[in-house]
Amino acid sequence: MNYFNNDIRELFINHYVIYVYLSCFGTLQLVSAISNLRGIMILSNVRANKILGIIFLASGFIFFFSAPLFISAQWMDYGNSKATIENFASVRNVNDIDGGLHGTAQFLLFLLGCILSFFTSVIISAILMFINNNSKTLKVNEQKYKGIFLLKNKNYYSSLRFNFRGRFINDD
Repeated sequence: MNYFNNDIRELFINHYVIYVYLSCFGTLQLVSAISNLRGIMILSNVRANKILGIIFLASGFIFFFSAPLFISAQWMDYGNSKATIENFASVRNVNDIDGGLHGTAQFLLFLLGCILSFFTSVIISAILMFINNNSKTLKVNEQKYKGIFLLKNKNYYSSLRFNFRGRFINDD
């Protein structure tokens, strides 16, 4: 029994990518705020960035599981309508034999959502640090931090450049 037609399958895939994107973006913002990695934080205030991360994390779950209640489509054999509370659980709980996502597709879509959220976070934080001129740091701090901890004071691109430059210089 195939629950999904091709239009619903595409809608399900789109919803899944949006869900993973929002959840990963929120998780990345929450972790960067907890670790005080200002180079990938969207907001300069740590507390506000934690709240932003929680909002994005929760909105991914809410969007994915509540979207069928607001979108008219042929979810099952009920015709072209919105999902109801009675068939709500079966709309998102479809195995790959009945038309859901198989493991490889789910992994690739998850990877796509994670990569998109990372690049969005890095690009937005770099632009905002460039606008606010917060990327100016002392040379003492550059010697103090290495690796991912350079993100405490620099944006992703400048810390990546610094790490590559430092990799080829001998530490003697």
